[in-house]
Amino acid sequence: MRMHFTETGIGILCHARYIACSYMLYVEFIMILSALLFIVILLLLIGIHEYGHFLAARLCGIKVQRFSIGFGKGLLRWHDRYGTEWVLAVLPLGGYIKLLDEREGPVATEELHLAFNRHNHWQRFLILFAGPLFNFILAIIAFWLMYWLGFLSLSPIIGSITPNSIAARANISVPSQILKIDHYQTNNWRKVTLAMVLRYGDDGYLNLTTKNLKNKKITTQHLRIQNWPNRQAEMHPIKSLGIMPLQVKTRAELQPYLYREQYSAFTAWLPATNLTLLFTHVNLVIIGKLIIGKISLNALGGPISIFQGVTLAKNHISSLLLLIGLISLSLGLINLFPIPGLDGGHILFLIIEAIRGKPLSIRLQVLLYRLGIIFIIVLFVHATMNDITRLIKP
Repeated sequence: MRMHFTETGIGILCHARYIACSYMLYVEFIMILSALLFIVILLLLIGIHEYGHFLAARLCGIKVQRFSIGFGKGLLRWHDRYGTEWVLAVLPLGGYIKLLDEREGPVATEELHLAFNRHNHWQRFLILFAGPLFNFILAIIAFWLMYWLGFLSLSPIIGSITPNSIAARANISVPSQILKIDHYQTNNWRKVTLAMVLRYGDDGYLNLTTKNLKNKKITTQHLRIQNWPNRQAEMHPIKSLGIMPLQVKTRAELQPYLYREQYSAFTAWLPATNLTLLFTHVNLVIIGKLIIGKISLNALGGPISIFQGVTLAKNHISSLLLLIGLISLSLGLINLFPIPGLDGGHILFLIIEAIRGKPLSIRLQVLLYRLGIIFIIVLFVHATMNDITRLIKP
């Protein structure tokens, strides 16, 4: 009997170890899958951006010498019939196209008409703007697919209020549904979050319109948001106010508050375009507040945040499409900033050239370009450090 018990115990331990090993393998598989998906999304966004530049250059009759996705050593190389070298490099953190240009090296006489610097300002502007434009188009397409395929949304129901919080001081009743924040209609938690993010860095009052689910009474509370947000607000803007979503134990309890958002292929363009404009507005407001110091740079997110977003969204096609649209839109907007090294910086140089009647000196352009690259690297490192800090201190 003792031997039988020992064998049984060993069997249980072995079975437990098998389950633990299987779970670890599953976690590793999910992480690998997420990493691959992360790389694929990066390649898609970078490729679309650079293809916008490439297509515009071809349409304007300018020779493209190289189309590169990624930086560093090339993993794959090939040439097309037009003489363009296509490169897939080892670091998929960006990309570029190299155009024929007399300012970057000698150009054969028979190819002078194909040189970038020989074309007029409008053609050069079109080429520079085409990259961000393609990112905006990709965002609209991603949102269009999301609305066409459809997805479930959850009505913003307040389940409880944290004592001594901003919301508690406003005497918000529960359970209540959030109908509006300031002048933004909020029929789901995503819109609630966006409306709150727009108020980051502001002082004064946040106007919250709610409907009591018991007596159906609609009221507007004024939440004092002085010294808001703090670090908690940057991560959880809703909970930082003391608003806790309704918690349920079963799907049946949640069902009354779920609704499906879905449009036909022809009508899905309208909400997709509206969502693009809304996110563009939110991005510009947040960036503006970062520049003037109303929001801390600690709110910036880097590649780890994007990877976490991919990990969370990989099981839901609508969430993945939303993430692709958001990143593509942000990439397009950021590239239009007048920072040397970005498309906006080149556009700024082009505008100065049009006004002066001649370009800035190569020496000055190189200096500004280097300063711009240093600035971008510093921001990237800062955003990555923010990500690491959030991982260490959630």
